[in-house]
Amino acid sequence: MPRPVPRRRAGFAAAFAALALATGCNATLRQDMAVYNARLAGGLYADAATNAIHRAGRDADNAPMWHLDAGSAAALAGDPATALDQLDRAEASFRAVDERGVARDAGEAGLAVAWSDNARRYAATGPERVFCNLEKAFLRGATGDRPGALVEFNRALQRQRNYLAEQERAVAKALEKSETDAPSLRKVPLGSYQGVLAACRVDAADFSDPAARARAPFWNPYALHAAGVFRALYGVGGREELAQAARLFPSSPRIREDAAAADAAGLPRDAVWVYVEDGLAPDYGEVRCDLNFLNAYIAAVHAPLPVIALPALRPRDAAHASYAVGDTALEPFADVDELVRHDFSLRFRAILSRECSRAIVKAIAGLAAHAMSSSGNGKVRTAGILAEIGLLVYNEASAGADLRFWGALPKRVFAGRVQRPADGVLRLDAAGGPQYRVTLPEGPSIVRFRFPSSSATPAVFVIAFPEAR
Repeated sequence: MPRPVPRRRAGFAAAFAALALATGCNATLRQDMAVYNARLAGGLYADAATNAIHRAGRDADNAPMWHLDAGSAAALAGDPATALDQLDRAEASFRAVDERGVARDAGEAGLAVAWSDNARRYAATGPERVFCNLEKAFLRGATGDRPGALVEFNRALQRQRNYLAEQERAVAKALEKSETDAPSLRKVPLGSYQGVLAACRVDAADFSDPAARARAPFWNPYALHAAGVFRALYGVGGREELAQAARLFPSSPRIREDAAAADAAGLPRDAVWVYVEDGLAPDYGEVRCDLNFLNAYIAAVHAPLPVIALPALRPRDAAHASYAVGDTALEPFADVDELVRHDFSLRFRAILSRECSRAIVKAIAGLAAHAMSSSGNGKVRTAGILAEIGLLVYNEASAGADLRFWGALPKRVFAGRVQRPADGVLRLDAAGGPQYRVTLPEGPSIVRFRFPSSSATPAVFVIAFPEAR
């Protein structure tokens, strides 16, 4: 009786078809993210917005990320209505994620451990949520909706407080654990992690020492200062926010001066506050590494090798080195790169733990399948071979770091305060670039420039306070 070669070949074909299907979705997501980032950096804002809106409509798990991306791109393209709609949708998705039941959370967490972190619904990080409301505040203010802008500034501050409270709880829990566990979390053998931490650009202190996390900055000075200036010019407070900013960031001359002015006679009514959002915050690349001691043994018995795939921060270029209005150099005000890196470092312990757990489970399954394929029993050996093929498909299809992020966050923020020009034209000079001019309305105002890259056309948003003259 002839051997069933065609059936065996069909089995291999089915396995590779399953592999292609399983890996296709993740590859498409990464490709679309890369296309969006390239369009944003190249100044093709309308195309980037259209691309992100299209993806949000057919990618439910990642829709929050695409709504954020679409909102930023539409704002840069001069379409505030679409931008606000997309950012509103993103914010609604945050609430939906926060309000879902315990069973849904547990199910998703289990799926993430069995597959990869990409199985989780994108929920946005704390800094991203703050920036979502900050973006909406500037958009609403620039379109004349100052009551709406006030609401968004208040929400940005509340999200900042929520993020701080969440991290304080995590730090307290980690500190308590470090007192009871042996070895203590403070004495983690960093030598075994150092290469991974360096490759992924993780801050070692945030990773290893809960006390270091408590000392690290969680506040976004940009959100706190902008909200304080807006509230002060709008006549609804502002002193408390500026005073808090001065306490948290005593090294900032801009914050000290504005806090002192607000506490005395109030902010000047012939001034213009200028913010420049420069460049793009880090995106994520993938680092693949081995469980050295385990892989050496698995390789010796020719079992399928598990792959550890981790996200790694990849800093992106600034648009310009510095900015000035006339003789006034703008102050480097907020390092968003550092905020993103700090948040990522705090989350990395859990990311690494989940990925190692997945790799160990895959390794054990691989050893079991290899033992079956080496059996003298024909049926068991056939089952082992099929199991090894299945594990090969599963290992490759599920191997992939979670690289999702809001691609339009700025790299850093500059800030300054200047007297309103007599001719009403604000002239911003970018180092190594041209001069940008903006005609200002009467009275004090807040002007926000957005430079995604040196080659892209900047966007400008002006919030006017004519009644404050």
